[in-house]
Amino acid sequence: MLIATNITQRYVCFVQVPAAKSRLRSGDVFILDMGLKVYQWNGSSASVFEKHKVVSLSILSLLSVIK
Repeated sequence: MLIATNITQRYVCFVQVPAAKSRLRSGDVFILDMGLKVYQWNGSSASVFEKHKVVSLSILSLLSVIK
């Protein structure tokens, strides 16, 4: 599972962490890549910028599997 945390208003940091409910925080966005399925969890106080970056990463991940 990847966690996306907002470092600044322009940069998002992605870090791989173990998939666990205890890792979910309201200020972050998480992505779980299962191959042909990608799940995204948005924390209630995550920024729009973080959510957009994770969607972009999810699309690139899916495209790389399909090719």
